[in-house]
Parts: sequence; C-alpha cells; structure tokens
Amino acid sequence: MGNTESEEQGEAKGSSTRAPRTGERLVVESGHVAVIDQFMLANPQLHTAREELASGGQSDVEALQQALSRYGGSSLALAPGTYQVLRDTEDTFLALVPADESDTSPEEVIEAAKESVRAVRDSAKAEAHVFVDTRCLAFLDAKLLEDQELIKQFAELRSSGNDKGARDLVRKRGGAVRYGFNKYGDELGAFRVQDVEMLALWPDVAE
Repeated sequence: MGNTESEEQGEAKGSSTRAPRTGERLVVESGHVAVIDQFMLANPQLHTAREELASGGQSDVEALQQALSRYGGSSLALAPGTYQVLRDTEDTFLALVPADESDTSPEEVIEAAKESVRAVRDSAKAEAHVFVDTRCLAFLDAKLLEDQELIKQFAELRSSGNDKGARDLVRKRGGAVRYGFNKYGDELGAFRVQDVEMLALWPDVAE
C-alpha cells in the first residue's frame, strides 16, 4: 500500500514518463480531513495546542482547526467515505475525489479531474490555505490527530530517521501522503468543486 521509495523519488521530480495512477487512498470517517505538512504530525506543540483549545471550551472541530492553522495546516469538511488523492504536475494541483470502484482507467480519472479544475480555477475562492515546508503533505481523518499511539509511533520513526516508515504508518491508518510541487515548499489554497464532489488544492498565495 502506498508509494515505493523509487516511486516517491520519481513523483518528487514530477516525472512525465510514469503512467498515470489513480493516487493513494484516503479513508474519512469523522467528516473532516486534516491536511498538514507531514513532519508537523510529530510536533508536540501542535497536539498540545489542540488539547488546550478543546479544554478551554472550543468544540473538537474548532480546536483542531485553530491548532492546525498555527502550524500551516487546515481541517476541511469532507463527507465520510473513501477517496483517491490525485496529483497532477502538468496543471499543478492535488485533488481528493470519491474512490471509483468501476472500471474507469487511471487516465480517465485524472483527465476528468483536470477538466473540473480548469473549469473553476480562475473563479474559485479558497476556503483555507495549507503551507508546506517539506514538499510532503499528509491527508488523514481528523480524528487520527487524537490517536496518541499513532502520534507516538510516527514521532519515533521520524526521530530514528525512518521517514518512509513514518509515511507508510499514516497510509496504514487510512491516510495518504503526497508530494507538493516546489522544492522549497508550497502555499496551497483549498477549493471546492461542488458539481463533482471534489476538494482540490493548488498554489495560491494567501493575502
């Protein structure tokens, strides 16, 4: 499950020779997806901030959103279900689309996503922003950020230098980890494409 190390390296370079893939799977159960720089998952300040905000009277959703926003992430409403996390280097976007269990080919899935993004890109307004320093974004069900064992294991893998193992741990728990687009980080806006139930992210500088 997930990318192999060589696939990740190829994806980071934006290779155009690789065959299209339908992307990694993301399982959402809580109705919200957390999107954040992968390494922030091991930041104890993030989790302390969420706990303090929640104990101070904020709802779980509000506490998570405020905590994530302090560290460049965001919590976005997303209907429970299984999604594909697509990455397109030609049009420079990431997209979360409902998983298609039909015989639709990877090429058709990605082309449909391209058309939907192109149709709204000039007029869409970002509902949130995500800032990434490491070129890698983690997408995971928001409730997983309350899973102390997951956070502990992720931090241990990171501290031992096993970054791939840390990414694979997120994938095993239903999350996805995908590269951004720029070597020195990305500023991405999160946009809704309502007619096709798509949540898309592309470069967008916050004002």
